[in-house]
Amino acid sequence: MKLNYIQKIALCYLSLVDKNRWIFGILKTLNLPLRMFFYIGLPISSYVVLILIGNAIINSGNPFYQLDIVIYLSNIILYAVPGLCLLYLSFESIYNLDFEKIIAEEQEKKKQIIKCKKQLWRLRNLHYSYRVVLYLTVYISLLNIIKYYALLAIFETYQNPSEQQLIQINNEYTILLSSFTFLYAMVIVILDTSVYYKRKKSCQK
Repeated sequence: MKLNYIQKIALCYLSLVDKNRWIFGILKTLNLPLRMFFYIGLPISSYVVLILIGNAIINSGNPFYQLDIVIYLSNIILYAVPGLCLLYLSFESIYNLDFEKIIAEEQEKKKQIIKCKKQLWRLRNLHYSYRVVLYLTVYISLLNIIKYYALLAIFETYQNPSEQQLIQINNEYTILLSSFTFLYAMVIVILDTSVYYKRKKSCQK
């Protein structure tokens, strides 16, 4: 059965957070009008409580010090509570599904993926274009680090270099970067060859 994004979010919440189905079970026992009242009423009631708490703090002896509490609570009300209500609202899409069976099937798929080492983050499971981007990113980062420390060492060693020393420095600097590029390319060739054979072996299973 193909699930939409809302159903996937609801099932993900059930499998990760509401594992005992306590909140889900309570909401499911309510009829639709009561559930809608809950979805709408929770943010409104939370906002009212926030106003009451804020007024109480402002009317207290040290309002400026305690204003941070009001701001903190405001962030919770304005973002967390409506988001939580939308999350509970997503339950409406799975009330008529055999979600226990779906969750069990998804967990079994995840176990098989882990067992067969087919996670998307593994290098051998990445598309070659993503691997190229990854290799280039690492190469550029390491190259910049080497350049930085090489130039730092040069300026610390030579305060006022002569023309001959500048030529020597340039040659050594070029050799250093070329050697690093060559070694990195060799490592990538070996690594990607290993990835290719592991990917091929994985596809044959």
